[in-house]
Amino acid sequence: MDNVKVGFSRICITPPLGTVMFGFFEPRFVNGIYDDLYASAIAFDSGRERVVVIALDLCGCIHREWVDTCKKMIAEYCNIPVQSIILTCSHTHTGPALVRDTLTGEAGNAAYDKF
Repeated sequence: MDNVKVGFSRICITPPLGTVMFGFFEPRFVNGIYDDLYASAIAFDSGRERVVVIALDLCGCIHREWVDTCKKMIAEYCNIPVQSIILTCSHTHTGPALVRDTLTGEAGNAAYDKF
């Protein structure tokens, strides 16, 4: 059996105060922080293949274009195939809106989107 190397990483992605939150019937904005939000990653390297799984503390309502762009950037930076990258979201409704909320019409925060 091959040895598999495993690596972990986590970065805080808590939005700034005033950022629009996603998933409610009326506009809500971040007005305090109880718990930080994170992007957590785990990577596996068998010596032949590498796979990365990234879990985001977001609602999950993100555009396919955004996901594809992120996966392409990660693939190029890490020199791994795009199909070896998995992005998933925790579905928190107290996270930032990355897209226009279809219920309220509120848009996300451009500065946070870039971050």
